[in-house]
Formats: sequence, C-alpha cells, structure tokens
Amino acid sequence: MLIEKKKLENALKYLIRFTEKRTNILESVLINIGVEHTTLFATNTKIGAKIKIPVKDKNKKSICVPANKLYNILYLIDENEINFEFIDSNIKISTDSYLSQIKTYDSNLFPDLFNDIPDANISIDAELLRNALEKVLFATAKKSFRPEYENINFVVNEQGMSLCATNSFRLSYFKDKTVKTERGIDIIIPKQFILELLGMPVDEKRLKIGVTDDFLTVEAENIKLFTRLISGHFPDYKNIVKDSEEKKLATIDATKLLKAIKKVLFIAEKENYGVMFDFKENTLSVKSLNQEGEFAKETIEIEGTEERKIKLNGKMLLEYLPTVSNYRLDLFCESEDTPVKFIPQNVEYTLKYIQMPIN
Repeated sequence: MLIEKKKLENALKYLIRFTEKRTNILESVLINIGVEHTTLFATNTKIGAKIKIPVKDKNKKSICVPANKLYNILYLIDENEINFEFIDSNIKISTDSYLSQIKTYDSNLFPDLFNDIPDANISIDAELLRNALEKVLFATAKKSFRPEYENINFVVNEQGMSLCATNSFRLSYFKDKTVKTERGIDIIIPKQFILELLGMPVDEKRLKIGVTDDFLTVEAENIKLFTRLISGHFPDYKNIVKDSEEKKLATIDATKLLKAIKKVLFIAEKENYGVMFDFKENTLSVKSLNQEGEFAKETIEIEGTEERKIKLNGKMLLEYLPTVSNYRLDLFCESEDTPVKFIPQNVEYTLKYIQMPIN
C-alpha cells in the first residue's frame, strides 16, 4: 500500500501531543485504513483527536502503531512515497532505498471512549468561539481543590452562547446572542482541551460541536477533537454578571492602566500583589508599597465620577487587561469592599470582568 509521506507525517506530528506514555497502547496511534480514506486517532483517555487523510485501500484494516517511532521514521525518509506492508503483528515500511519493520498492537485494545459520540450538529463561527475562549481562559484557577475552578463553563441555549471562568477571586464572562440552540447545553470544558482547540491547525470559518452527557467533540475540516467533560456544578454566577443600575466609577483606557500597573507592581508584596487605586475626578493614582518602605506610583488621566480608594491584586489585572487592550473600560464599584466590574465600551457582545478587592 503506497502512502504520501507528508500527509501522514503531518498528521502524526499533530496527534503525538494526545498520546501518553502510561502504556504501549496509549503511546500509539490507531490507524483505520478504509476504502474511502484513512483515519488516525490518538488519545490519553481524557482528550483525543482524529485526523482523516486521503489514503485508501480495498482491504480495510485497523492497527495500533507507536506514534513517536513511526513519526521519527517518516521524518528521516527523503522520498515522498512510502510503501506499507502488514506482516502478522508488524508493519514493514519501505522506499527504493530504505527498509524498516516495527511492531504493531491489537486495535481491539485501543480505548473506544469516543466512538459513540454523535456527529457534531451545532455550527459556531470559529473566530467568535476562539475570541470568547481567549477572553475568559485567563481567569481560571491555576490549581484548586474544586476542579470546576480550573475549567470553563460553556452554555448554549435559546438566549445565546455564554462562557465563564472564575477562580473565586475574579470572574470573566462572555455572552453572544447570535449562537443559539433549542437544546440547552450547560457543560464544564477542561482547560487542556480549550488550549488544544485554540491551537487547532485549521482555516475553517465555522466549527461544529456535538455534546453528550459525558463528552464534547469539535469538528473542522479533516480534524475532530474529543474530550471528557468535567463533572460537578459550576459556581452560580448569574446574579454577579446580570445588568444592574450601579453608578459608574470611572472610564479608563485599558492600555494606559496596563502600563501603569506594570510600572508599580514590582514593588508590591508577593503575598497578594496588592495595588492601591486612588480615584479622583479626572485622575487615577496607581500605587504599590511593601514592608521595607519601598513604593512606586503612577498617575494617569481618566473620566471619573467620584473619589474612591480600592486595593486590588495587580497581578490578576495584568492577566486580564491584555485581553481588552484596544478598549476603553467602564468601571463600576459601590464601595471599597464590593467587587469591581470592568466592562469594555463598544463591543458587539457582552463582556464583563469582575474582581474582588483586597481588604
């Protein structure tokens, strides 16, 4: 059976990231050769990916091949056409000048976790979904005793699509009303899967998703991504993100605020990276100090409405502000002890960031 080297090599290069060294099977890629195309599948049992390549053969066959070993062989071969022969439990790889043989494994041993997932049937604009994920991903917890805080809540219903991430000290929320479905979806997506989705090597303008009680699949062009969903209940954030009649505290240029925090944060105590924000009518003083008496202060122009002093974790703001660097931000805060809401102006969707002050 002749195979075009480059297509197989590129598929393996991408799929290797989904393999795992726990067992020979999980280190392998499952290759399903069919009469119309060939599918390659790799998984670590939590997430997985399938790629279709235009290789076909009248004799259907399924084999498990060590992914790294096969990729390294292909990488070193100069010829573009390679011949595969299946001999008992081995695969022979040959060209005019090269010959090797590697062991394969029984395809029946390969995990079949994702085989029963229905075809994706919800269509979403790819750029919109990626933009939404990038706007909330930073707010997840780095490590938490509650897995929900390390991942993202994804909701699609008749009112639209929303995503939310929180580490209990801050929250980022995105909502778009153009993506709708009659079937209500409310799931928790693993962060690892989201990172893979953001790096999905496709140019497709629309993505398709499919959901079961336990799994999520995303399809584009010749690639399918799969993941187990996170069980549990995401924190109830609806009252926090709902619109209210709060009085606006100030309007600030996000880029200017980002630069100001960078100039003072190196002085702040590493315990909570506390930065004091002193709002005046038309100015904001951003200041940090530490127990050794060191301090740094930067003043920027704002559109203010009242005086207020608030202490916030500056490091968290440095993770948020680059996601809205092209916007002016409206700030809302009732008192120095209540959450601070940051809402960008002139966006075509709902985007809110909320952070608790440091007492």
